Amino acid sequence: MNISPKEFLSSLGADIIFLYPEIFLSLIILLYTILYLFLDRKSPVFEFLFLAITIGFSGYFFSTSMNQVLKTIAAGTFEISPINSFWKALLALTLALGIPLFKAEKSHSNEKYPLQYLFMLTMLLAGFITISARHWLLFFVGLETISICSYLIINFYFTAKAHESALKYILFGILASCLMLWGISYIYGANGHLYILKENNCNTLFCRLGYLFCLSGLLFKVTAFPFHIWFADVLEGASYAVGALLSIFTKIIGFALLYNLLSSFSGVLAQDTRLILAILGIITLVIGNFSAIKEQNTKRFLAYSGIAQTGLLIAFLACSTPSNLGAFIFYLIIYTFSVWGMFYFFQRHENKESTLLSSIGLLLSMVSLAGLPPLAGFLAKIQVLLGIWAYEATPVYVFKTLLVIVLISTLVSFYYYLRLPISYIKNNLSLPSISKENKDFLAPTQNDIYFKLSSLIFILPILLLFLVPNLINDYISQIITTIP
Repeated sequence: MNISPKEFLSSLGADIIFLYPEIFLSLIILLYTILYLFLDRKSPVFEFLFLAITIGFSGYFFSTSMNQVLKTIAAGTFEISPINSFWKALLALTLALGIPLFKAEKSHSNEKYPLQYLFMLTMLLAGFITISARHWLLFFVGLETISICSYLIINFYFTAKAHESALKYILFGILASCLMLWGISYIYGANGHLYILKENNCNTLFCRLGYLFCLSGLLFKVTAFPFHIWFADVLEGASYAVGALLSIFTKIIGFALLYNLLSSFSGVLAQDTRLILAILGIITLVIGNFSAIKEQNTKRFLAYSGIAQTGLLIAFLACSTPSNLGAFIFYLIIYTFSVWGMFYFFQRHENKESTLLSSIGLLLSMVSLAGLPPLAGFLAKIQVLLGIWAYEATPVYVFKTLLVIVLISTLVSFYYYLRLPISYIKNNLSLPSISKENKDFLAPTQNDIYFKLSSLIFILPILLLFLVPNLINDYISQIITTIP
């Protein structure tokens, strides 16, 4: 599988047309950097440019994913496929949805706010590359670029708590990177190359250890046990916008890479990986749910509820097949809108901009995450439960235990997801006093019309997709039919 640099460059030149989205985004980032140097830092141009880029790429990849064919390019280092295009579209959409939260913070009012968008565009480019990577070196560099940008964005808020959170995130991130790099070296030693091949049985001990260490690095990204302990501490010191970004963008990256990696396994390696994911899913579910029940700090509560959601997705990923992949995709789409909405409405409450609409929006977002009707989260959770129920593999008792734990955890989540929004409404929108660290993050009251439009962006999808799920189910079915 080893090729010379000349052969690689020749192959890259022949396939350059397939890399136009990544090349175009690189040029846009360069243009954005030049504008940052010469334009007024408070200019709305940066925000409009960021919105246009993210919406544009999201629309482009959503449309191309429906008629794309599987193709490996650049000497086998880069893969173009409908499912990869979907992951890229979801990443771009995720960043676009974050604009209302970043706009609500004081950092948006000073001259340095465009840097946040620059870091996020760099994360988007790295995400595009990492998702399509079929070579461990490209995979690792893209993932680390995302991590570095995440460290910078957290540390962007110049408060002691933000610095503490950034330091904790960096230290744990370095540990995860070392484990992944260690794993890649084992894989290279066992296989003699760094290509991520399909149908990889990986029969040697070194190869299996290598994949185990690489799996550890991805589990850190999605905050699964035992790499979850940093998440609550980091979210506590971060702003709501950055917390939501870590809860959604990095998790989508992690789950997309876990799926791509798992789909390349076969034989004993695939069975062992699914068993490990099932066990870790059970433990993550238990830790996340029962920690969220007793948590009083809002941001730590959001972190533990996010860990519980990770446990559910990890558990379902362990049971995933081409036939039930649609449920996984549907759940991630609903999760994206629900979590952005939850963080946005919590941000409004902390900013003492509570209204009836914000309380209802918070209730709907959290009810959707709990999996109750009449919201799309109910359909998503039902599909996940049915997928786990239908999955048959050995050892049977592990996967049946997984189903029982998922059911119990779902019931437990009803309590803590409904507790806060209901108490807000009962108390006539009388909310806890704003904490000192959050005062440093929040901006003055936003325009009322802008708030209503932003609220509808988060609320309408989780309502409409319950009533008319075929709005996206037909699209998802089209993607699944292309998976070999």
